[in-house]
Amino acid sequence: MHTLDRAGRQPLPVFLPPMQAKPGALPPVAEDEEWAYEFDWGGPRTLVRAQEGRVTVRERSGRVITGEFPELRGLGDALGGTEVLLDGQLMAFEAGLPNPAALRSPGKNGKRRAPVWYLPSDVLHLDGTPCLDLPYLQRRELLADLGLHGPAWQTPEHQLGNGGAALRSALGRGLPGVLAKRLKSPYQPGKRSPHWLSVSGTGVQEVVIGGWRPGGGSRAATFGSLLLGIPHGSRLRYVGNVGTGFTHQALEVLARRLGRLERKTSPFHSVPGPQSRDAHWVRPCLVGEVVFRGWTDAACLRTPRWRGLLPGRDPDGVRIGE
Repeated sequence: MHTLDRAGRQPLPVFLPPMQAKPGALPPVAEDEEWAYEFDWGGPRTLVRAQEGRVTVRERSGRVITGEFPELRGLGDALGGTEVLLDGQLMAFEAGLPNPAALRSPGKNGKRRAPVWYLPSDVLHLDGTPCLDLPYLQRRELLADLGLHGPAWQTPEHQLGNGGAALRSALGRGLPGVLAKRLKSPYQPGKRSPHWLSVSGTGVQEVVIGGWRPGGGSRAATFGSLLLGIPHGSRLRYVGNVGTGFTHQALEVLARRLGRLERKTSPFHSVPGPQSRDAHWVRPCLVGEVVFRGWTDAACLRTPRWRGLLPGRDPDGVRIGE
């Protein structure tokens, strides 16, 4: 059980504008341990204020919507005497799948056609103590201690690190993406902060490096792009090249490693002429991860962006969709 310093008890705020995430890409693999990942359910941001067993539900603008969601009245009883201000999302589920449109779509006899759930993700104020300056991870621990698992509310899990797997799982469930949140980040009401990233509309793919092409300008001493493949039989099937997403440090580290892995022959079945003319081939033993916008008609990654190496990953285990 996590406790807070109760000295100087402060009144429970009526409302705080929710903190917002900036649209962005997954953080680099090298920074994964500094981030947590939550599913973005695609529902409206909703604050719940509980005091003396009664709850008030507000949308992100501050408008009271308690009467529109009677399913949440029991949340006050579940919290007992706890005074708390929660941030989260509302979502309706049909046949087990999220459907935000069903939140405000009445069915027969005016009854909602799909069950509504409140999915809390943050604690802003708890029993007289503001929580805004606490790091994200501590606020999540306080949220877990509330034990919010009821007939119309559920605390979703969060994942520490491994953002690529989190995003793949979210997209596989039909969700718009994930929210990446720095473990040490405070809660900044009303602010769109780089400590929270909204990552959506992209796929994540593991790839094997089979070669590289020279760069120019500031990258003349490292490389311009990597040639990527997926194992197919005894060789690699070419799936494109990537030249963005590298930090300066990553360029230098990768260039040194690639230099030690050079070979005279291509590890690919075939590579398009323009990509192979000045290519340097390497032993296909390094696995990395890219985010991308889909597949082209030629079965290549569309606009891939590098995330980082995956140390210890077996190249033979890389498959499409992983």
